[in-house]
Amino acid sequence: MRVITPRRAPRRDHPGARRGGSYPGETWSLAPGGLTKGGECQVAELRPGLLIATARNDDIGFTEIAYSRDGGLTWGPSEPNRDLPSPIDGVEASLVRHPSGRLYHSAPESFSFRTRMVVKVSHDDGRSWKRHAAVWPEAAGYSALAVLGDGSLGLLYDRNNRTMVVFEARGVTFTRVDV
Repeated sequence: MRVITPRRAPRRDHPGARRGGSYPGETWSLAPGGLTKGGECQVAELRPGLLIATARNDDIGFTEIAYSRDGGLTWGPSEPNRDLPSPIDGVEASLVRHPSGRLYHSAPESFSFRTRMVVKVSHDDGRSWKRHAAVWPEAAGYSALAVLGDGSLGLLYDRNNRTMVVFEARGVTFTRVDV
């Protein structure tokens, strides 16, 4: 069994690099390659040996995506995904693989401010994304997705009733998203 832990690192120190180790974590190593632009990564297993990682983009642009075809030992280069906009200075998003095989991604959907929390779905291993659900129209920040026992998604996210230049959460909300 291998444990993969996404890691947030300073930009100059292999940002977003994955560490892989043997369970129970006795030996750890920095996996070559990986996300070279961003951090606060999420990893999901698409199929045995095939992993996807998404990362916050700390500039203006799009969420970065990278793939590993050897169970996380090495990673291909990251690429921005044009279907996943990232606000100024980025934001931590969430990624989960549903038992149906679909991928779900939650994050604010805006280039300028952290606004419009949405859940997107991918039917092609993260190459393209479509809006699945509009969750919150106002200011929103970090999020966490989970598959619930009935197959729906649970989404926990930071929110505020007004948009701010520097996002400040005024509440944390849990909501259920049908799939």
